[in-house]
Amino acid sequence: MIANDDPDRDVRYGALVLDTLTFEDYSSEFIYKGKEQLYALIKSDTSILIRNTANDSVFTRFYNETMITNIALFDRVDSLILAGSFRPCQRFKFIYYRY
Repeated sequence: MIANDDPDRDVRYGALVLDTLTFEDYSSEFIYKGKEQLYALIKSDTSILIRNTANDSVFTRFYNETMITNIALFDRVDSLILAGSFRPCQRFKFIYYRY
């Protein structure tokens, strides 16, 4: 976990939010999973967005943009299922978002 005063946010996730992260194999899958992980981390502690570095706005943009993608939608569906609330899940309109 990244502590609020830990500068590792930029080191760990900078390439992901700057779209410079690459892998030799399964690149799309690893990047998607990284985005899921970072979204969940920020959602659990939004203070991660502000580190007083040049990348704060990039992380904020990443979070705001991810909130309207399938990553956030599936996160919401998962949380409703875990809470045992299936009825709201039926109202969701699934969108297709290609990375």
